[in-house]
Amino acid sequence: LRSLSRSRPLVLVLHDIHLADESTLAVARSLVGTLDGCQLLLVLTRRSQDGPVERQLRALLAEIDLAHGVTRIELEPLVRAEVRELADQVLPRPLTEEDFERLLKRSEGVPLFVEELAAQAPGELPRSLQEMVMARCARLSPDARTLVECLAVAVPSLTHRLVADVAALRVVQVDAAIAEVLDSDLVRTHGDSY
Repeated sequence: LRSLSRSRPLVLVLHDIHLADESTLAVARSLVGTLDGCQLLLVLTRRSQDGPVERQLRALLAEIDLAHGVTRIELEPLVRAEVRELADQVLPRPLTEEDFERLLKRSEGVPLFVEELAAQAPGELPRSLQEMVMARCARLSPDARTLVECLAVAVPSLTHRLVADVAALRVVQVDAAIAEVLDSDLVRTHGDSY
């Protein structure tokens, strides 16, 4: 990269580093530390509070923040009007108000989710989102996957006690699995429900 950047400016993007393994984070750390003075723009993208290496990622981000020439840009979810605008750009015809409300709720303002969900028939989950969810599930322990499977069919939610009963796991297993599932950002809490 140093050699290439002598002849022309380079842009290197490490996308979704919240899903990176420790080796990839080590590479990112070394790039920030050793390529100072190069014609290189290093772009790291991530979702906050997400991924299996969050602790290591926070340490990397703290180091990066101390480096010279670093700009951190925090992106917030799209607001209602922005979701409407993006959906209108993606779709050949405007959504009904009911379909728009469903899209707004399901996408939580995440542009990728807005685009993918807007292009699907109501009730369907786009293939790319299925693959993203399945990739996260594959990294979970067997007990945590069991809980995700139970919660996946819950409409709209399950209480902690009901999750434990349905999953047929011991209390110690349920507590550890719930902590893992919440860390994966596949499930959220609402009071005592998931």
